[in-house]
Amino acid sequence: MDIQDDIERRETCGDYGGETNQGNPCKRNAGSGTDHVGEGRCHDHEENMLDRHDIELSKVEALAAAGLPISSDQAPDIKGYFGISEGTWSNITQKHPELREAYERGQSNASANIGQSLYQRAKNGDITAQKFYLKCQAGWKPTEGREISGPGGGAIEMQGFVSLPDPDEATD
Repeated sequence: MDIQDDIERRETCGDYGGETNQGNPCKRNAGSGTDHVGEGRCHDHEENMLDRHDIELSKVEALAAAGLPISSDQAPDIKGYFGISEGTWSNITQKHPELREAYERGQSNASANIGQSLYQRAKNGDITAQKFYLKCQAGWKPTEGREISGPGGGAIEMQGFVSLPDPDEATD
């Protein structure tokens, strides 16, 4: 058997269903980058990426409910918590839509908790909370009125006037 025959018989990740982002079969060697080299999908196309990165849906939901964003340059984020990159997060959420759903559930819980707290403060008489709630939930817009008066609060005296040309008159 020569080397060419060995190469031709080697299985690929695509033989096990691994696909590129374009939907083509992956041409990497079967099991490339995994602990099962020679069989199955490669590192990028393993079926359960959640297990590979030790990502628990309940943990993602709890982190989102605590206010952690998926990605942030200034603050802790979920990707950093699990030690994954933006590309890996994207790949995992494509293969496991339940990850995105867990994150969204957590965000909804956070919003509900904050909303409940704001509502309670508004009910307890916090004017700022009341105004904020009305602006956001009831479409309320405060109006401002301004009065202009002359000296001592009296009338404003007009001296002279400006005469504007009549737009209907033709000018030469």
